[in-house]
Amino acid sequence: MQDLDKIYSEIITELEKKNKPKITPISRSFLGLFIALIIIFIANGLWQIKQYSAQNEFKEYMVSQANSIPISLDNGSEWDNIDENIYLFRPIILEGNYLDKIPVCIIDNIKTINGKKEICWIMAPFRLSSGGIVIINRGFIERIKNMDLPLLKPPLEKLELIGTGEATKEVGPFTAGPDIKNNIEYVQSISRIAAILNLPDEIIAPFFVKLKNGQPTALKINEAQTSINNYYLIFAIISFSLAFITFLFITIFSWLKVRQLKSIRKYSKI
Repeated sequence: MQDLDKIYSEIITELEKKNKPKITPISRSFLGLFIALIIIFIANGLWQIKQYSAQNEFKEYMVSQANSIPISLDNGSEWDNIDENIYLFRPIILEGNYLDKIPVCIIDNIKTINGKKEICWIMAPFRLSSGGIVIINRGFIERIKNMDLPLLKPPLEKLELIGTGEATKEVGPFTAGPDIKNNIEYVQSISRIAAILNLPDEIIAPFFVKLKNGQPTALKINEAQTSINNYYLIFAIISFSLAFITFLFITIFSWLKVRQLKSIRKYSKI
């Protein structure tokens, strides 16, 4: 009888070894992947929150600058050490005259009620009475085939203009090259526009001045374009939601796995 009990005990021990609950390498990889996803979603959400705060601060800066008292642009001889941030988005008073140059057309797209529309921002050089050249954004016109840009040359008499400072844009690796022959450009870059205009050897302001509506020589001005849409909070909510959904998925998966392992252990003892 003792021999039978011993044999039975050995059989049960062997069955338990064979059916011992364990997490397979595939399950471990699966859990590791989803834990990594949770970390990535949370990190991205925190980054989006940080960007949201920075964007709000920048919007407040823009509003503060736009509501500042208009200032006259300094003498061009001082622009080498100028802090251009003082002038960005701020009303600027200019006194001088346009140069006798064919303006440059910057190809762009704006949103309208009927969808996107291709336009041309008209950029013209303006020499200050105190010295130095500023490239003026006169506004935009709807782009048409075979535009006659010489007809858009501004008057050359002395003028006093009011506009707001605009930063020059960086040229990206995929930015199309300029069409120098037709005075067409695809990015608001001071260096590239100056090269097309073939400006005299004078100092050029490191920023643009965009004319305000109603100013002499101003075309259509899309002043709303200086506003910023801050979608970072929405992206943060989406990212945190994905992290939560992934956590729920892992919780359910782990619960089912534990339940399965308990069932295997239970039946192995029958």
